[in-house]
Amino acid sequence: MKQWWLHPIIDFSISYDQVYDCIPAWRLLKSNNSLISQKTRRCEVTQIEDKVKQQVVIIAAGGYDNAGLKYGGDNYIPAMAFRYWNNDKNLTGGEIHAYMLHHFLTNRIVIPIPDFWMTWVGAFLGQGIIILLHKYPGKRGR
Repeated sequence: MKQWWLHPIIDFSISYDQVYDCIPAWRLLKSNNSLISQKTRRCEVTQIEDKVKQQVVIIAAGGYDNAGLKYGGDNYIPAMAFRYWNNDKNLTGGEIHAYMLHHFLTNRIVIPIPDFWMTWVGAFLGQGIIILLHKYPGKRGR
């Protein structure tokens, strides 16, 4: 069983148009970029348009059933808010990463604190207050 504590909550109430633009990878690579193949057989992008320099590019598989390690493995059941914006489209792993990156860059990450932790914090604070009240019994709010 996986541990789900401290996993950030994804806010799908934001329209996907405000979070990401979905374009095919070939269109990004074909748009006035020059690729130079070196002896190490590694292609390096030498020029990228100014628009892309100010953005984060996530190249992810998605939008088809064979994406992922198994058939349909990268397609997830979308949340109700995502279905509202996207008209019942499947949610892919790349889109989830785009939402999480958006939340990170705009400081909108919400991390839930487990109830068990808050119970312990409350118990220690309560015990500390009891110790302080016994240590200084003089003036109490009467």
